[in-house]
Amino acid sequence: MPPPPRKPKVARKGDSQLEQLIVDVTSGNASPVQYGIFSAIVVSVLAIAGGVYYAMASKVVALSLEDTAALKDVFYSGEPWLIECTKERKASPVFYAAEGALSGFKFGTLDCAKVLPSGKTTYERFKLREPSYGPKVLAMANGAVPQIAGRNVLSNGAELAKWATSVTPAKVFSPTTSEQFESQCVRKPWCVVVLSQTGRLVDAERAAILQLAATERRIRVVKLDETKTSLMLDLPGGVPPPTASEATVLLLKQLPRPVGAPEPSPKTTDGEEEGGGDDDSDQPPVAAMLLGGGLRDVSSSLSSIRAALKATAEVPPDFHKLVKRPAARPKRLPTPPSSPRPEQSYQRSAPTDPPSKTLSDAELKKMRAEREKLIKEAEQQRRQKMVQEEAAANNIVEETSDEADAGGGDGSEGGGVSGSALEEGGEGDAPAEEEVEAEEFE
Repeated sequence: MPPPPRKPKVARKGDSQLEQLIVDVTSGNASPVQYGIFSAIVVSVLAIAGGVYYAMASKVVALSLEDTAALKDVFYSGEPWLIECTKERKASPVFYAAEGALSGFKFGTLDCAKVLPSGKTTYERFKLREPSYGPKVLAMANGAVPQIAGRNVLSNGAELAKWATSVTPAKVFSPTTSEQFESQCVRKPWCVVVLSQTGRLVDAERAAILQLAATERRIRVVKLDETKTSLMLDLPGGVPPPTASEATVLLLKQLPRPVGAPEPSPKTTDGEEEGGGDDDSDQPPVAAMLLGGGLRDVSSSLSSIRAALKATAEVPPDFHKLVKRPAARPKRLPTPPSSPRPEQSYQRSAPTDPPSKTLSDAELKKMRAEREKLIKEAEQQRRQKMVQEEAAANNIVEETSDEADAGGGDGSEGGGVSGSALEEGGEGDAPAEEEVEAEEFE
Protein backbone atom coordinates (compact mmCIF):
# COMPACT_ATOMS: atom_id res chain seq x y z
CA MET A 1 0.00 0.00 0.00
CA PRO A 2 1.64 3.30 -1.10
CA PRO A 3 2.35 5.94 1.55
CA PRO A 4 -0.07 8.82 1.70
CA PRO A 5 1.08 11.95 -0.13
CA ARG A 6 2.86 14.56 2.00
CA LYS A 7 0.93 17.70 2.56
CA PRO A 8 2.78 20.84 1.53
CA LYS A 9 4.00 22.94 4.38
CA VAL A 10 1.96 26.07 4.91
CA ALA A 11 3.30 29.21 6.47
CA ARG A 12 1.92 29.82 9.91
CA LYS A 13 1.07 33.09 11.50
CA GLY A 14 4.05 33.22 13.86
CA ASP A 15 6.74 32.56 11.21
CA SER A 16 9.25 35.30 10.29
CA GLN A 17 9.33 36.83 6.82
CA LEU A 18 12.38 34.72 5.89
CA GLU A 19 10.66 31.55 7.06
CA GLN A 20 7.54 32.47 5.16
CA LEU A 21 9.69 33.13 2.04
CA ILE A 22 11.40 29.74 2.37
CA VAL A 23 8.04 27.98 2.84
CA ASP A 24 6.58 29.70 -0.23
CA VAL A 25 9.63 28.87 -2.40
CA THR A 26 9.85 25.23 -1.30
CA SER A 27 6.08 24.71 -1.71
CA GLY A 28 6.03 26.30 -5.15
CA ASN A 29 3.65 29.06 -4.11
CA ALA A 30 6.21 31.90 -4.35
CA SER A 31 5.74 34.78 -6.77
CA PRO A 32 8.47 35.83 -9.27
CA VAL A 33 9.49 38.67 -6.97
CA GLN A 34 9.90 36.23 -4.06
CA TYR A 35 11.99 33.92 -6.23
CA GLY A 36 14.29 36.86 -7.13
CA ILE A 37 14.69 37.87 -3.50
CA PHE A 38 15.44 34.29 -2.51
CA SER A 39 18.11 33.95 -5.26
CA ALA A 40 19.81 37.18 -4.17
CA ILE A 41 19.91 35.95 -0.57
CA VAL A 42 21.48 32.65 -1.63
CA VAL A 43 24.15 34.39 -3.74
CA SER A 44 25.03 36.73 -0.90
CA VAL A 45 25.33 33.88 1.57
CA LEU A 46 27.62 31.94 -0.80
CA ALA A 47 29.79 35.03 -1.38
CA ILE A 48 30.14 35.64 2.33
CA ALA A 49 30.93 31.99 2.92
CA GLY A 50 33.50 32.02 0.13
CA GLY A 51 35.09 35.18 1.50
CA VAL A 52 35.29 33.70 4.95
CA TYR A 53 36.81 30.54 3.51
CA TYR A 54 39.42 32.45 1.52
CA ALA A 55 40.21 34.72 4.47
CA MET A 56 40.70 31.79 6.82
CA ALA A 57 42.77 29.75 4.34
CA SER A 58 44.66 32.76 2.94
CA LYS A 59 48.27 33.71 3.66
CA VAL A 60 47.73 37.40 2.98
CA VAL A 61 49.81 39.49 5.43
CA ALA A 62 48.58 42.84 6.72
CA LEU A 63 51.74 44.97 6.37
CA SER A 64 52.46 47.68 8.90
CA LEU A 65 54.11 50.94 7.86
CA GLU A 66 56.23 50.84 10.99
CA ASP A 67 57.72 47.44 10.13
CA THR A 68 60.66 48.61 7.98
CA ALA A 69 62.13 45.10 7.77
CA ALA A 70 58.93 43.80 6.19
CA LEU A 71 58.78 46.76 3.81
CA LYS A 72 62.36 46.13 2.69
CA ASP A 73 61.46 42.50 2.05
CA VAL A 74 58.49 43.61 -0.05
CA PHE A 75 60.23 46.33 -2.06
CA TYR A 76 63.86 45.18 -2.29
CA SER A 77 64.12 41.43 -1.71
CA GLY A 78 63.32 40.69 -5.35
CA GLU A 79 60.74 38.06 -4.38
CA PRO A 80 57.40 38.28 -6.26
CA TRP A 81 54.80 40.13 -4.18
CA LEU A 82 51.16 40.90 -4.86
CA ILE A 83 49.94 43.82 -2.75
CA GLU A 84 46.45 45.27 -2.46
CA CYS A 85 46.44 48.91 -1.43
CA THR A 86 43.65 49.22 1.12
CA LYS A 87 43.06 50.64 4.56
CA GLU A 88 41.37 47.41 5.61
CA ARG A 89 43.32 44.41 6.82
CA LYS A 90 41.26 42.16 4.56
CA ALA A 91 41.65 41.99 0.81
CA SER A 92 38.95 41.89 -1.85
CA PRO A 93 37.44 38.60 -3.11
CA VAL A 94 39.22 38.92 -6.49
CA PHE A 95 42.53 39.24 -4.65
CA TYR A 96 41.88 36.06 -2.67
CA ALA A 97 40.86 34.30 -5.89
CA ALA A 98 44.13 35.33 -7.55
CA GLU A 99 46.04 34.08 -4.52
CA GLY A 100 44.65 30.61 -5.03
CA ALA A 101 45.76 30.61 -8.69
CA LEU A 102 49.33 31.82 -8.08
CA SER A 103 52.35 29.92 -6.83
CA GLY A 104 55.68 31.33 -5.73
CA PHE A 105 54.17 34.69 -4.72
CA LYS A 106 53.84 36.45 -1.41
CA PHE A 107 50.64 38.37 -0.67
CA GLY A 108 49.86 41.33 1.52
CA THR A 109 47.72 44.40 2.14
CA LEU A 110 49.16 47.88 2.64
CA ASP A 111 47.80 51.39 3.04
CA CYS A 112 49.66 52.85 0.04
CA ALA A 113 48.21 56.35 0.60
CA LYS A 114 49.67 56.59 4.10
CA VAL A 115 53.03 58.27 4.66
CA LEU A 116 56.04 55.95 5.09
CA PRO A 117 58.82 56.67 7.60
CA SER A 118 60.70 58.38 4.75
CA GLY A 119 58.00 61.05 4.49
CA LYS A 120 56.51 59.76 1.25
CA THR A 121 53.57 57.55 0.46
CA THR A 122 54.06 54.32 -1.48
CA TYR A 123 52.61 55.99 -4.56
CA GLU A 124 54.99 58.94 -4.20
CA ARG A 125 57.98 56.73 -3.45
CA PHE A 126 57.66 54.88 -6.76
CA LYS A 127 56.12 57.81 -8.68
CA LEU A 128 52.86 55.98 -9.27
CA ARG A 129 49.47 57.54 -9.96
CA GLU A 130 46.83 56.24 -7.61
CA PRO A 131 44.13 54.56 -9.71
CA SER A 132 40.58 55.84 -9.43
CA TYR A 133 39.10 52.35 -9.77
CA GLY A 134 39.34 49.48 -7.33
CA PRO A 135 40.60 47.25 -6.00
CA LYS A 136 44.09 48.75 -6.25
CA VAL A 137 46.60 45.90 -6.77
CA LEU A 138 50.39 46.19 -7.16
CA ALA A 139 52.75 43.49 -8.44
CA MET A 140 56.49 43.73 -7.80
CA ALA A 141 59.56 41.54 -8.24
CA ASN A 142 63.29 41.74 -8.93
CA GLY A 143 63.56 44.99 -6.97
CA ALA A 144 61.95 46.87 -9.87
CA VAL A 145 59.23 49.54 -9.80
CA PRO A 146 55.80 48.07 -8.90
CA GLN A 147 53.24 47.59 -11.65
CA ILE A 148 49.58 48.64 -11.19
CA ALA A 149 46.87 46.21 -12.27
CA GLY A 150 44.61 47.62 -14.97
CA ARG A 151 40.85 47.67 -14.88
CA ASN A 152 40.65 44.90 -17.48
CA VAL A 153 42.38 42.30 -15.24
CA LEU A 154 40.31 42.96 -12.11
CA SER A 155 37.23 41.14 -13.36
CA ASN A 156 38.20 37.76 -11.87
CA GLY A 157 41.03 36.03 -10.04
CA ALA A 158 42.26 34.09 -13.06
CA GLU A 159 42.86 37.25 -15.11
CA LEU A 160 44.58 38.96 -12.19
CA ALA A 161 46.84 35.95 -11.62
CA LYS A 162 47.74 35.80 -15.32
CA TRP A 163 48.64 39.49 -15.32
CA ALA A 164 50.74 39.20 -12.15
CA THR A 165 52.76 36.37 -13.70
CA SER A 166 53.36 38.31 -16.91
CA VAL A 167 54.76 41.44 -15.21
CA THR A 168 57.07 39.67 -12.74
CA PRO A 169 59.35 37.41 -14.80
CA ALA A 170 62.91 36.70 -13.72
CA LYS A 171 65.31 39.26 -15.20
CA VAL A 172 68.98 39.44 -16.07
CA PHE A 173 70.35 42.99 -16.05
CA SER A 174 73.04 44.25 -18.43
CA PRO A 175 74.53 47.49 -17.05
CA THR A 176 76.51 49.56 -19.54
CA THR A 177 77.84 52.32 -17.26
CA SER A 178 79.60 52.37 -13.93
CA GLU A 179 76.60 54.08 -12.32
CA GLN A 180 74.26 51.35 -13.52
CA PHE A 181 76.61 48.62 -12.28
CA GLU A 182 76.78 50.33 -8.88
CA SER A 183 72.99 50.69 -8.51
CA GLN A 184 71.96 47.41 -10.16
CA CYS A 185 74.55 45.14 -8.55
CA VAL A 186 77.03 46.49 -5.99
CA ARG A 187 74.43 48.16 -3.77
CA LYS A 188 72.23 45.06 -3.70
CA PRO A 189 72.57 42.64 -0.76
CA TRP A 190 73.56 39.84 -3.16
CA CYS A 191 74.64 39.97 -6.80
CA VAL A 192 75.86 37.40 -9.31
CA VAL A 193 78.20 38.81 -11.97
CA VAL A 194 78.51 36.86 -15.22
CA LEU A 195 81.51 38.06 -17.24
CA SER A 196 81.34 36.78 -20.81
CA GLN A 197 83.93 37.00 -23.55
CA THR A 198 81.37 38.21 -26.07
CA GLY A 199 77.99 39.91 -25.94
CA ARG A 200 76.07 36.73 -26.81
CA LEU A 201 75.96 33.59 -24.68
CA VAL A 202 75.55 30.10 -26.02
CA ASP A 203 72.15 28.48 -25.50
CA ALA A 204 73.27 26.40 -22.52
CA GLU A 205 74.75 29.43 -20.76
CA ARG A 206 71.66 31.51 -21.50
CA ALA A 207 69.40 28.84 -19.99
CA ALA A 208 71.71 28.56 -16.97
CA ILE A 209 71.77 32.30 -16.25
CA LEU A 210 67.97 32.46 -16.48
CA GLN A 211 67.74 29.52 -14.08
CA LEU A 212 69.94 31.38 -11.60
CA ALA A 213 67.74 34.48 -11.84
CA ALA A 214 64.49 32.53 -11.48
CA THR A 215 65.56 30.17 -8.68
CA GLU A 216 66.97 32.74 -6.27
CA ARG A 217 65.03 35.99 -6.63
CA ARG A 218 66.98 37.47 -3.73
CA ILE A 219 70.07 37.40 -5.92
CA ARG A 220 70.44 40.13 -8.55
CA VAL A 221 72.01 38.71 -11.72
CA VAL A 222 73.96 40.96 -14.10
CA LYS A 223 75.85 40.16 -17.28
CA LEU A 224 78.93 42.05 -18.48
CA ASP A 225 80.52 41.92 -21.92
CA GLU A 226 84.32 41.88 -21.60
CA THR A 227 84.76 43.42 -25.04
CA LYS A 228 82.88 46.55 -23.93
CA THR A 229 83.36 46.66 -20.14
CA SER A 230 86.35 46.38 -17.80
CA LEU A 231 85.51 44.73 -14.46
CA MET A 232 87.69 46.17 -11.68
CA LEU A 233 87.55 43.77 -8.75
CA ASP A 234 90.58 43.20 -6.50
CA LEU A 235 90.04 39.49 -5.92
CA PRO A 236 93.20 37.75 -4.63
CA GLY A 237 94.86 36.19 -7.65
CA GLY A 238 92.79 38.28 -9.97
CA VAL A 239 89.56 37.53 -11.82
CA PRO A 240 89.96 34.64 -14.26
CA PRO A 241 89.30 35.88 -17.79
CA PRO A 242 86.33 34.33 -19.56
CA THR A 243 86.77 32.11 -22.58
CA ALA A 244 84.67 31.50 -25.64
CA SER A 245 83.22 28.35 -24.07
CA GLU A 246 83.02 29.37 -20.39
CA ALA A 247 82.00 32.59 -18.67
CA THR A 248 83.44 33.78 -15.36
CA VAL A 249 80.85 33.87 -12.56
CA LEU A 250 81.29 35.73 -9.24
CA LEU A 251 79.05 36.26 -6.23
CA LEU A 252 79.09 39.63 -4.44
CA LYS A 253 77.77 40.32 -0.95
CA GLN A 254 77.25 43.69 0.69
CA LEU A 255 78.72 43.46 4.19
CA PRO A 256 77.30 45.11 7.32
CA ARG A 257 78.39 48.63 7.97
CA PRO A 258 81.15 49.00 10.55
CA VAL A 259 80.06 50.16 13.99
CA GLY A 260 80.12 53.94 14.21
CA ALA A 261 80.29 54.44 10.43
CA PRO A 262 77.99 57.21 9.09
CA GLU A 263 74.82 56.17 7.36
CA PRO A 264 74.86 56.75 3.59
CA SER A 265 72.90 59.84 2.60
CA PRO A 266 70.99 58.29 -0.32
CA LYS A 267 69.48 55.50 1.80
CA THR A 268 66.44 56.20 3.98
CA THR A 269 64.85 54.39 6.90
CA ASP A 270 62.34 52.51 4.77
CA GLY A 271 65.02 51.08 2.50
CA GLU A 272 64.92 53.58 -0.34
CA GLU A 273 68.05 53.61 -2.45
CA GLU A 274 68.85 56.53 -4.67
CA GLY A 275 71.88 57.62 -6.66
CA GLY A 276 74.62 58.93 -4.44
CA GLY A 277 77.38 60.28 -6.67
CA ASP A 278 81.01 59.23 -6.97
CA ASP A 279 81.93 59.36 -3.28
CA ASP A 280 81.65 55.80 -1.92
CA SER A 281 83.32 56.48 1.42
CA ASP A 282 80.01 56.14 3.28
CA GLN A 283 78.97 52.96 1.44
CA PRO A 284 79.23 49.54 3.14
CA PRO A 285 82.12 47.22 2.18
CA VAL A 286 81.72 44.37 -0.29
CA ALA A 287 82.97 40.77 -0.31
CA ALA A 288 83.27 38.49 -3.35
CA MET A 289 83.85 34.85 -4.20
CA LEU A 290 84.43 32.93 -7.41
CA LEU A 291 81.77 30.35 -8.29
CA GLY A 292 83.82 27.47 -9.64
CA GLY A 293 80.83 25.71 -11.15
CA GLY A 294 80.06 28.75 -13.28
CA LEU A 295 77.29 28.29 -15.82
CA ARG A 296 78.47 24.81 -16.79
CA ASP A 297 77.35 23.31 -13.48
CA VAL A 298 74.36 25.33 -12.32
CA SER A 299 73.57 22.91 -9.50
CA SER A 300 77.00 23.43 -7.99
CA SER A 301 76.73 27.20 -8.33
CA LEU A 302 73.26 27.21 -6.73
CA SER A 303 74.55 25.07 -3.85
CA SER A 304 77.36 27.58 -3.24
CA ILE A 305 74.90 30.47 -3.38
CA ARG A 306 72.47 28.86 -0.92
CA ALA A 307 75.29 28.01 1.46
CA ALA A 308 76.37 31.64 1.40
CA LEU A 309 72.79 32.79 2.04
CA LYS A 310 72.52 30.53 5.09
CA ALA A 311 75.92 31.45 6.50
CA THR A 312 75.85 33.43 9.74
CA ALA A 313 79.38 34.79 9.54
CA GLU A 314 79.86 38.37 8.44
CA VAL A 315 82.19 37.16 5.69
CA PRO A 316 81.00 33.70 4.59
CA PRO A 317 83.53 30.95 3.78
CA ASP A 318 85.37 31.31 0.45
CA PHE A 319 84.52 35.02 0.38
CA HIS A 320 87.18 37.73 0.28
CA LYS A 321 86.58 41.20 1.64
CA LEU A 322 87.47 43.67 -1.07
CA VAL A 323 89.66 46.67 -0.35
CA LYS A 324 87.99 48.77 -3.02
CA ARG A 325 84.42 48.70 -4.18
CA PRO A 326 84.06 46.80 -7.46
CA ALA A 327 83.37 48.84 -10.55
CA ALA A 328 82.65 48.31 -14.22
CA ARG A 329 84.12 50.86 -16.59
CA PRO A 330 83.15 51.08 -20.26
CA LYS A 331 86.08 50.44 -22.56
CA ARG A 332 87.09 53.08 -25.05
CA LEU A 333 86.95 51.53 -28.46
CA PRO A 334 89.94 52.43 -30.68
CA THR A 335 89.09 54.96 -33.32
CA PRO A 336 90.02 54.02 -36.89
CA PRO A 337 92.93 56.03 -38.33
CA SER A 338 91.71 58.93 -40.36
CA SER A 339 93.07 59.56 -43.85
CA PRO A 340 95.30 62.66 -44.19
CA ARG A 341 93.42 65.74 -45.22
CA PRO A 342 94.33 66.85 -48.72
CA GLU A 343 95.98 70.25 -48.96
CA GLN A 344 93.66 72.88 -50.27
CA SER A 345 94.88 75.02 -53.17
CA TYR A 346 93.67 78.59 -53.30
CA GLN A 347 95.12 79.38 -56.75
CA ARG A 348 92.48 80.54 -59.16
CA SER A 349 92.37 78.33 -62.19
CA ALA A 350 92.46 79.92 -65.62
CA PRO A 351 89.15 80.06 -67.43
CA THR A 352 88.76 77.35 -69.93
CA ASP A 353 86.99 77.70 -73.23
CA PRO A 354 83.87 75.68 -73.60
CA PRO A 355 84.34 72.58 -75.68
CA SER A 356 83.89 73.13 -79.40
CA LYS A 357 80.81 71.86 -81.07
CA THR A 358 80.22 71.18 -84.74
CA LEU A 359 77.09 73.01 -85.92
CA SER A 360 74.93 72.12 -88.85
CA ASP A 361 74.19 74.46 -91.73
CA ALA A 362 70.70 75.14 -90.45
CA GLU A 363 72.05 76.08 -86.99
CA LEU A 364 74.69 78.34 -88.55
CA LYS A 365 72.07 80.04 -90.73
CA LYS A 366 69.81 80.58 -87.72
CA MET A 367 72.67 82.05 -85.71
CA ARG A 368 73.56 84.44 -88.56
CA ALA A 369 69.95 85.56 -88.88
CA GLU A 370 69.71 86.25 -85.16
CA ARG A 371 72.99 88.12 -85.23
CA GLU A 372 71.89 90.30 -88.17
CA LYS A 373 68.62 90.99 -86.40
CA LEU A 374 70.45 92.13 -83.28
CA ILE A 375 72.77 94.32 -85.39
CA LYS A 376 69.80 95.96 -87.15
CA GLU A 377 68.01 96.60 -83.86
CA ALA A 378 71.14 98.14 -82.39
CA GLU A 379 71.60 100.30 -85.53
CA GLN A 380 68.00 101.52 -85.36
CA GLN A 381 68.35 102.37 -81.70
CA ARG A 382 71.55 104.28 -82.43
CA ARG A 383 69.95 106.24 -85.26
CA GLN A 384 66.94 107.15 -83.13
CA LYS A 385 69.25 108.36 -80.43
CA MET A 386 71.19 110.48 -82.92
CA VAL A 387 67.99 112.01 -84.27
CA GLN A 388 66.88 112.89 -80.74
CA GLU A 389 70.25 114.46 -79.97
CA GLU A 390 70.26 116.41 -83.23
CA ALA A 391 66.74 117.67 -82.62
CA ALA A 392 67.71 118.83 -79.18
CA ALA A 393 70.88 120.52 -80.44
CA ASN A 394 69.34 122.22 -83.52
CA ASN A 395 66.20 123.55 -81.94
CA ILE A 396 66.29 126.78 -84.05
CA VAL A 397 63.30 129.03 -84.51
CA GLU A 398 63.40 131.04 -87.73
CA GLU A 399 61.05 133.96 -87.92
CA THR A 400 60.45 135.49 -91.34
CA SER A 401 58.07 138.28 -92.08
CA ASP A 402 57.21 140.41 -95.04
CA GLU A 403 58.89 143.41 -93.43
CA ALA A 404 62.13 141.51 -92.92
CA ASP A 405 62.12 140.32 -96.53
CA ALA A 406 61.48 143.85 -97.80
CA GLY A 407 64.18 145.71 -95.96
CA GLY A 408 66.38 142.90 -95.34
CA GLY A 409 69.09 142.77 -97.93
CA ASP A 410 70.77 139.52 -97.02
CA GLY A 411 68.92 139.49 -93.67
CA SER A 412 72.06 139.43 -91.59
CA GLU A 413 70.95 142.32 -89.41
CA GLY A 414 67.21 141.98 -89.53
CA GLY A 415 67.11 138.18 -89.75
CA GLY A 416 65.87 136.27 -86.65
CA VAL A 417 67.80 134.78 -83.79
CA SER A 418 71.06 133.19 -84.81
CA GLY A 419 71.84 129.62 -83.92
CA SER A 420 75.04 130.57 -82.13
CA ALA A 421 73.17 132.90 -79.80
CA LEU A 422 70.87 130.08 -78.64
CA GLU A 423 73.71 127.62 -78.13
CA GLU A 424 75.64 130.10 -75.95
CA GLY A 425 72.75 131.41 -73.89
CA GLY A 426 70.85 128.23 -73.59
CA GLU A 427 67.19 127.90 -73.05
CA GLY A 428 65.61 131.08 -71.66
CA ASP A 429 68.85 133.04 -71.85
CA ALA A 430 67.48 136.60 -71.33
CA PRO A 431 70.69 138.67 -71.83
CA ALA A 432 71.23 137.25 -75.32
CA GLU A 433 67.73 138.17 -76.39
CA GLU A 434 68.08 141.73 -75.01
CA GLU A 435 71.31 142.15 -76.93
CA VAL A 436 69.66 141.10 -80.21
CA GLU A 437 66.72 143.40 -79.62
CA ALA A 438 69.04 146.36 -78.95
CA GLU A 439 70.77 145.84 -82.22
CA GLU A 440 67.49 145.83 -84.00
CA PHE A 441 66.37 149.13 -82.40
CA GLU A 442 69.61 150.80 -83.41
